[in-house]
This record gives sequence, C-alpha cells and structure tokens, in this order.
Amino acid sequence: MRAQSIEYGDKITVIKVPEFNFTALEVGSMLSKAHRHDNLILDLRGNPGGAVDTLKYLVGGMFDKEIKIADRVGRKNSKPKIANPCTIRTSES
Repeated sequence: MRAQSIEYGDKITVIKVPEFNFTALEVGSMLSKAHRHDNLILDLRGNPGGAVDTLKYLVGGMFDKEIKIADRVGRKNSKPKIANPCTIRTSES
C-alpha cells in the first residue's frame, strides 16, 4: 500500500497513490518528486480514500491558494473541507 512513482526524464512523473494513509513526511517526499518535473499524473485508480488530513496535505502542496476538496455532510449541517497551501516537508524538523 505504498505510493509508487515512475519518472520520465524531467518532463513527467507518475505517482500511484493506493490510499490516503501517509505521514506528512511521506507526502512531502511525493510532492518534492512531483515539483522536480513539468507534469504530474496522479493515479488514484482503486484508491478507496483514507485520512482526510493526508488528502489535505497532498492537495495543499500542489496549489498556491486554498482549494475546497469536499463538503462533509451531516444530518443538520455541512462543513467544507479546505486544503491550505503548505510548505513541502522532506525531512523531520
């Protein structure tokens, strides 16, 4: 259930994400690899979901503005889930 990546020169990287269950450090490593290339293909086929915080961190590392990723719907109300732009962490600090 680890993320796998394939790089095609400096133009494209493909990252297969089997589920959203990674530490911030692991997501930082994925984002660091993605930022070294001009294009990213994020393969989510077969991904059943996982930790919302992992998804927020992954999406936040790809954009320079807030991104609404979902609405959490309850019986009486709904709350938006927002991914904030974040700095990529590549090592424990």
